[in-house]
Parts: sequence; C-alpha cells; structure tokens
Amino acid sequence: MPVANNSAELERMIVQQMQKAMQVTQKKIEADMFAEVGQFYSQGSPRLYTRTGNLANSPKTTGISMGGTSASFEAYLEPGGYNVPNPAFTSRGFASYFSPLQVLTAAESHAAHILGKGGFWSRSLKRMKEDIMTTFGQFFN
Repeated sequence: MPVANNSAELERMIVQQMQKAMQVTQKKIEADMFAEVGQFYSQGSPRLYTRTGNLANSPKTTGISMGGTSASFEAYLEPGGYNVPNPAFTSRGFASYFSPLQVLTAAESHAAHILGKGGFWSRSLKRMKEDIMTTFGQFFN
C-alpha cells in the first residue's frame, strides 16, 4: 500500500480512492435501479391500458462530478413520454389526464389502477444506501 509523505499527498490518494469507489457505486446503483423497475412488470397484466415499457428504460445516472475533496452523481428515474390525453384510454371513453410523472408516481405507490409491483423506487433507495456503504467499505477498509 502506498504511503503519503505529507498531507497533500494523503489528500490526493484519498480523492483518487473516492473517485474509484464512486465509479463502482454508480454502476451498482444503476444496475439495482434497472433490476427494481424490471420487477414492476412481474405483477399484473393490464386490460384497460397498454404498457409502454417506459418505466423499464427510466433509470438514469449522471456522470461523476469531482471537485476538491468531494464527489457526486445523481441517480433518478426519468419519466417517459407519451401522448396526453392517452388514446388508449380516450378511445374507450375513459378520461386520460395523467402526466408521465404522475404515472411514475402512481406506479410506485400502486395507485390509480396501475398494475405492477410498486415500491420499486423505495427499494432502489434502500439498495443505494447498501451499495454506498459496501463499496466505500471495500475501498476504505
């Protein structure tokens, strides 16, 4: 293991390790989000609407931003786009007023008759915390 000769070298070494840990963490978090939203489709088969599959493609992460002794990235679900009003509903005489963000929120909370396994974002957040703790523990043991 390398040894720092002064505080500037030590800080540089820590920042390098932090950047490596962030890269691994980012990949794990993105994979976890894809796994969780993928489970949404394991429950229910809608008859009132046609699934767009937008949720399956919604997990996103930004690049890692390094600045001084800090590093960050964002992990989020990007609401997909579709036509509002949705012709799959209006052609059957149903109202269609949900925005893509409202659909995402309703799918998470298993509301508004959206079929699927809700709670994907809550589970993702829990896994994110575990990923951060495990990965940083491996890089800074």
